[in-house]
Amino acid sequence: MHGRLISVIKKEFIQFTRDRRMVIVAFVTPLIQLVLLGYVATTDVVHVPLGVLDQERTSISREFVTGMTHTQYVDLKYYLKDEEDLKRKLDDSQVQVAVNIPPNFSYKLLVNKPTSVQVIMDGSNVAMASVAYSYVAQMMRTSVGSILKKEPPWQPIDVRTRIWYNEELKSVYFMIPALIALLLTLQATLFPAFAIVKEKERGTLEQLIVSPIKPW
Repeated sequence: MHGRLISVIKKEFIQFTRDRRMVIVAFVTPLIQLVLLGYVATTDVVHVPLGVLDQERTSISREFVTGMTHTQYVDLKYYLKDEEDLKRKLDDSQVQVAVNIPPNFSYKLLVNKPTSVQVIMDGSNVAMASVAYSYVAQMMRTSVGSILKKEPPWQPIDVRTRIWYNEELKSVYFMIPALIALLLTLQATLFPAFAIVKEKERGTLEQLIVSPIKPW
């Protein structure tokens, strides 16, 4: 019994190695999927496009922006001209996070008065918005600490956040369209497979082959 089983296994292995397409499907395809899913389809929030509206334009505000963006989590893409430019960049998805620095930022900071910095985020991507806010708020406080030569949490800074396009950060707004696309893809794969199996069971597969239907 064991000898027959081993013989069948050897035969299947020989047939398998002779079929190059099966070897590709069994070994190459999983490796490609491993690389794509492991390194490309990652959920890490890095290199978030950032825009800064610096209404003060002083050396301290520029130092604040430099310290805040000196990281891999955000990329400073634009110095925004005004609030209309800020709104336009967010609407066009050119930036996903916008920082609005008030005109009296340096003065309040140096006299140790609480100062507020507005952070406007694109809430259409819930996962990105939630994580990016934590990153940006922490980097702001760390940057202010380096300017004042103090350790957190002594910085007199109030990060005021506004979420646009999805204020409640509900994931249903983008999960449902994504699931619809996934289900349509699965159905488009399953229905032809069911049809071919049914034709083979009924013995009419040859009729399907000789039918005057041409592939696209």
